[in-house]
Parts: sequence; C-alpha cells; structure tokens
Amino acid sequence: MTRRLRSWIHSLTASCWGGAGAGSVAAASAGSDGDKAGKSSSSPPSRVSYNDISTLSAEELSLSLPGSNLHVFTLAELRAVTRNFSMTNFIGSGGFGPVYKGFVDDKLRPGLPAQFVAVKSLDLEGGQGHRSLASLPWSTRIKIAVGAAKGLAFLHQSRQPVIYRDFKASNILLDSDYTAKLSDFGLAKDGPEGEDTHVSTRVMGTHGYAAPEYVMTGHLTKKSDVYSFGVVLLELLSGRRSVDKTRPPREKNLVEWARPYLNHPTKFVRVIDTHLEGLYSATATQNVAAIAYKCLSLKPKLRPDMHAVVDALEPLLNLHEDALAGPFVYTAPSSGGSNKETTEKSNRRTRTRPETQKVVS
Repeated sequence: MTRRLRSWIHSLTASCWGGAGAGSVAAASAGSDGDKAGKSSSSPPSRVSYNDISTLSAEELSLSLPGSNLHVFTLAELRAVTRNFSMTNFIGSGGFGPVYKGFVDDKLRPGLPAQFVAVKSLDLEGGQGHRSLASLPWSTRIKIAVGAAKGLAFLHQSRQPVIYRDFKASNILLDSDYTAKLSDFGLAKDGPEGEDTHVSTRVMGTHGYAAPEYVMTGHLTKKSDVYSFGVVLLELLSGRRSVDKTRPPREKNLVEWARPYLNHPTKFVRVIDTHLEGLYSATATQNVAAIAYKCLSLKPKLRPDMHAVVDALEPLLNLHEDALAGPFVYTAPSSGGSNKETTEKSNRRTRTRPETQKVVS
C-alpha cells in the first residue's frame, strides 16, 4: 500500500439511495455483529482497526479476511467511482473530512454488487470527529437539527425500521448551504420484528452519545437513537462537545452537567452557547432545551419518537432573533460644534416573544 494511499482512510457504505440498512462495503468493518431478537444469528466478525491494516497490501488484506465482505479499493478505483472526487459528486463534509457519492458494480471488480456508495476521505488537518459549532449562527444550528431529525425519522418509519446506533455530530454531513445528511451506517441495525421490543446486540457506539440503558443491557431500540439525538441537540444549543476532558470535573460530561438546567424556566440560559452573543430567539432556545430534556430522559418510554421531534423543531425555523446585541455608538457634538465625542456602549437587551411553541410530550 503506497504512502499516499495510506493517507486516505476511506469507507464505502451503502447509502440511503440504495435503501437504508442495506449491506455495506466498508474499509474498517462489515457484516453483522451478532444481534439477537429472540432468534439466533451468525457469529460476529472481528473488527479491524486502521493500524492493523495500514502496513498490508490490498492483496494481503483481502486474503487475511475471507468471508468478511470487506473490499479494499485502490486510490485509482476510488477516483474512478467518484469521477476523480468531482464536486458534482460531493455530498458534504463531516467531522473527518469531505464525502463523495460514487457507484460501484462488477465493471469495477468482478462479482461486486451494483450499489451507490459514499466515499469518505480523511482531512489530515481537520478536527477529527467534530465540527466546531462556535462560528455557526442560531438559524443554521436549528436547520442542522431539523435536517438530522428528519433523517432519523425516515430510518425509524421505513417499512423495515432501521436503528442508526451511532448517531453523533461527526456523522452529520453538511453541504454548502448547511443541509444535513446522515452518513456512516456501519453500525446501523434492523429494528425489532413482530412482538419483539428490542434488539439484543453487542454494545457499540461512541462514549457520550450512547443511551445509558443500551450501555447497561445491550438492548437496542429506536429510543436509543432518540437519546443520541438529544445529545447532538444539546451540542448545538451549548456549543460544547458531548465529552470534554479539558473542562472542570462537573462539566466534562455535557449531559450530566446540562440536564438539571434544561427544563428550568430561567436556568436553561446557562446552557446556551455564549458565542451566540445573544443573537437567538429566546422562545426557540427554551423550546430546544425542553425537547433535548425529553430526548435525554433516563426512562426510554418517556422519550418522544423522532416524528414528534421533527414536528416540534420545524416551527422553530421561523422564529428569528428576538435578542439584539452589538455595539451602540452615539456621537455627541461638543460645545464648540467642531469636536465630536464618541461613546461606545454595549447595548444588549433581550425581549421574549409572547408566542409559545408546542413542545413534544
């Protein structure tokens, strides 16, 4: 494997164009992880880290993982399926770097099933795994939240429901106008069937996003995704990471720190990102805090479904800033009329709109 090729950590996953939850072709892992829903299934394949494979050739890697449904592609092949990483194939940028739409079939490699794929490339100079929220205005954050919520609702309401299982900020792609798209379905699982209430599976996911009951029992439900969405919604509201070891001990875990404030009529403002500088709708932020509070309930049955979350968030797109912030400059003429004295004051005031929005119940 050439040095240039090793600098690209790429994963090809079956995307929503081919149907959510479809089989995947991945550079790091593939196949089932041994989930059970009242019935037995095949034993889980081993997961392979990039460190394990970076020193192997494509041929050596393919031979070392028989039956794993893992395919290793050369940089030339990736260029071919993405039209040389053309901007016409650009889907969006995630926490690891840009993602491109591609198409693979048996013309690229004999026996390869025809399917649309997403090719993810690592931005070596980027902020791996998380995009900075500090520079995003409130209206953009709400747009991202609504788009991501719609993506999860679509998966949950499909004919064969799919549980995303690893929903987090870095798995949300943003295009040039900040339209959100979900990516990286490598850990997605089919939802329970028939009278089954959950899928029992190996606990996998990302610390700080996984629902507590899933971590404790391995019982996976759609409400597990709702909890993870609540964490991301809280990140959008606060501008903080789900886990930040650089903060004081009580603030390292975002959910544990913020939960007591979210449903309080006045204390919720402590959670709002100070980088917004007051430029947000007080009504919208209070509603978002209340929605996040319900999504993060420790009792899964009390969490709303994603369709209800979408219904509660969408009206907030139309609430514009009802807080005015910024310098106020007053120029007063001197007694002689020739000199001017400029006084700059920080004139910040917030007024709350009288209307209220329905919060998911």
